[in-house]
Amino acid sequence: MPISNDQVQINNIRTLSTYVMEKLYESEFVSHFVVKEESLLKSIWKGGTTTMNADQFTAECKEQIHLFAANNASKLYSDSRNFNYPISPEQQAWLDNELLPQLITAGIAKWALIYPEEFIAQLSVNQLLEEENSQSVNIRFFSSETEALQWLHQ
Repeated sequence: MPISNDQVQINNIRTLSTYVMEKLYESEFVSHFVVKEESLLKSIWKGGTTTMNADQFTAECKEQIHLFAANNASKLYSDSRNFNYPISPEQQAWLDNELLPQLITAGIAKWALIYPEEFIAQLSVNQLLEEENSQSVNIRFFSSETEALQWLHQ
């Protein structure tokens, strides 16, 4: 049976685990890695986000932006499956007015997010896309790493 072009493209995409990833930062809420050959910052949110408060969430987001800019990344991969923090409307406005413009200034080309498994966190993340500045960033949501990487490689 012949292999379609789509199958070849998917088979040629390496998972992030096949790249050299350098751990840059780790807390009880998130781990950040850089994949230099892909100009990519990979963030893995942890289940500890259920106990995170607003100040901790803000600090973690600021750290993510700092690492993205400091490592000259152009792509952001956020594995949010274990993200369980409900983002308040005030924090959503802060993300739109502060965080997203900083990502744009830092040169973001694409941001792939793996959907949170927790429903309220999904709603919070979805509402972020409705904010004004999010329209200026090429953000897509995925249910798997393979789909996200395929899009990031396009």
